[in-house]
Amino acid sequence: MKMLIGLLIVFQISTSCAVAVGDLSSTWLIGYELEGGNDGGPLARGSVASISEAGSTLCGRSTFGERNDGFLIGLAEGRCIDIAITFRRSPIIFVRLVGGFDSNEIQGRFFGLLLRWRFLDGEFFGEAGWPW
Repeated sequence: MKMLIGLLIVFQISTSCAVAVGDLSSTWLIGYELEGGNDGGPLARGSVASISEAGSTLCGRSTFGERNDGFLIGLAEGRCIDIAITFRRSPIIFVRLVGGFDSNEIQGRFFGLLLRWRFLDGEFFGEAGWPW
């Protein structure tokens, strides 16, 4: 009986991420809030990301303030996303977004690394279809 219940729980979890929701291909306005509730520090201006989805693979470009040198890669499975954005010019910035999405909204946790080993983490949120 315990094994049957365990299998049902595993099946429920695996199918919750396997439900297809829609294509993430769009332009997204992404905001960041650092852990502790402050304004996002160096990420306070947010990002604009242009994402293309092919199957479960995400790719695109991203801005950061006035910078437009961000390259985006990622994975979307069901309602789950895992995205990495790398800004290659100095100062080098790496941001990872892990969370979920529905038709016009993404949200979850972000982890960032800035030049000189400054770590950032907190929550992100994004809306599709920008600019309106």
